[in-house]
Amino acid sequence: MMQVAVYTCEDCGFEIYQEVTARIFMPLFECPSRRCVMNKSKGNVILQLRASKFLRFQEAKIQELAEHVPKGHIPRTMTVHLRGELTRKVAPGDVVELSGIFHPIPYVGVT
Repeated sequence: MMQVAVYTCEDCGFEIYQEVTARIFMPLFECPSRRCVMNKSKGNVILQLRASKFLRFQEAKIQELAEHVPKGHIPRTMTVHLRGELTRKVAPGDVVELSGIFHPIPYVGVT
C-alpha cells in the first residue's frame, strides 16, 4: 500500500512528493513546479517506485469452515485487510481465528 508517491519531472527535474491518505488516490500527470508553470509546459512526471514509500499490506478472503455451515447453505466469506507485521502470516488453506473490530467499508465506484 503506497504511503508517499515520489515523481520526477522529465522537463525540469523537479521532485514531487504526494502523500497518500485515502485508500484511493489520483496520481499526478503534470509538474506543479514554478519553472514548468512559468514556461507554460505541462511537464511530464514519472512515478519513481524506488523512492516512494510503501506500507506492508495484504488482503485476505476468509470463509467459515464447512462443519460450521448449516446443510444446504453457502459458506459466508469476509475480506480482511492485514497491515504491518500481520502481513504474510496467513496462507491459502490456513485455519485462522480473528479478533478485532468489525469496520465495514462501503464500496466506492461508478454507479
